[in-house]
Amino acid sequence: MKQIFLLFSYFLFSQAQAQLSFSELGSEPAYCRLFGYQTGNGLVYAAATGGTPDYTYLWTDLQSGSTNSATVWGGLNPGCYEIMVTDGLVATLIDTVCVDSVMPIADFELTDGSITPTGTDFYGFGTSNGRFISTSQNICNPLGTGCDTALFWNFSHPSGAWWLSSGFDTTYWQSFYVDPGTYDIAHVTININGCSDTVVKTVNIFGPLEAPTEEIQNFSVTYQFGSINFKNPYDESVNIQIFDITGQVVFTDKTSDYNSNISLEVNTGVYLVQLENKSGAKLTEKIIIP
Repeated sequence: MKQIFLLFSYFLFSQAQAQLSFSELGSEPAYCRLFGYQTGNGLVYAAATGGTPDYTYLWTDLQSGSTNSATVWGGLNPGCYEIMVTDGLVATLIDTVCVDSVMPIADFELTDGSITPTGTDFYGFGTSNGRFISTSQNICNPLGTGCDTALFWNFSHPSGAWWLSSGFDTTYWQSFYVDPGTYDIAHVTININGCSDTVVKTVNIFGPLEAPTEEIQNFSVTYQFGSINFKNPYDESVNIQIFDITGQVVFTDKTSDYNSNISLEVNTGVYLVQLENKSGAKLTEKIIIP
């Protein structure tokens, strides 16, 4: 009996010696809002350990003075919140947690189609199409009661029409391009409180690639260290032309070498390299300059 008493006394002593501390303490951000009556649905949480159970919790909104006695307090707007934990022996633990505000971040990517991504932009040849999907962030708060988002698209900004895909389950849109040129895609993301963000990316559409008039082997074009390298499959002199996205010639020359290197100072983008032999046969290949 004495042994049991000693073990129990040791247990109580050990518990009393454990320092009161937080085992969890943190927050989830509030989503951007425009007006005071709106909520960002931020959240703070805390959990205590050590000391002497049971614990009581008291949150205080340092902006308004309102309080909450739960371990988790949700539906909050940006600001700082004080937490006081009191244990069974009236020991206290006090700290402050701040809730940040997050803005919508608009973004989108290509999911399929004949348009090809290059860096942050896209390119295509001839009649091209692309299916674009929104990858925007901070527009649908999982802690909120709803997700009334609005996603706007303009595939020929700023003169084109605006299209709306509402609700986060319909985040994609498809576009077709017939004429060569440069097109700006604008994507606007708006959260439930009306906060918005816009991203614009460029689609460069070339004319159709011209197929060679004969079957040619060993024709390749590469770009490395500021130079375009190509292999001439003809055993004769060829005309070389390089075109930019608008169809303008940015380089022209003649060569009879099998391997040729062209140093070209041009902007980042997609270019066409075209070889033409004496009989008029043409080979065309695209090259991306990062």
